[in-house]
Amino acid sequence: MKNIFTLSIALILTLSFVSCDRFADGVVHEVEFPEHSPRLAVTLISGDIDSQIVAQVTSTASVLDAAGPQPVAGAVISLSLGEDAIVYTLGEEEFVDLAYKLNLDGTFGHFDGMMTLNVDAPGFDPVTATNMMPPVPIVALTYEYRGDTMNSPWIGELIQDIYTLDLVNHS
Repeated sequence: MKNIFTLSIALILTLSFVSCDRFADGVVHEVEFPEHSPRLAVTLISGDIDSQIVAQVTSTASVLDAAGPQPVAGAVISLSLGEDAIVYTLGEEEFVDLAYKLNLDGTFGHFDGMMTLNVDAPGFDPVTATNMMPPVPIVALTYEYRGDTMNSPWIGELIQDIYTLDLVNHS
């Protein structure tokens, strides 16, 4: 019995030493990344009550690129309603603090129908995106003073107000 115990301990120690020796040099898996050709990446988010349009135009970057995505100056950004009617245009003169910023006289406004974003920058293929503005939410709020009563054996009667919020034109 003593012999089996000694052999088991010796076997465990030998296997541990041999397996640790393999990991001493480390495990390296080389991953080949495909060549990356930079493209335009555009972000423009605007709401109907915004008084400024802010668009960020950058070039995409490889995961191996330590500098990451870089801002692109000299782009022309246009927002169109439908096919032809250009609503807003941002150019190189609106490029401030690494983004394109256009201050509006009023608010952005609400547009029905399809909006098209076109971005053209030197050295890149043009980018086009289309989207629709969602309808302005209609909010119905009702309030009922002391509308709910609950009896609890620990704290007695608990009276609560009721607030009901309903977005009428959203499901």
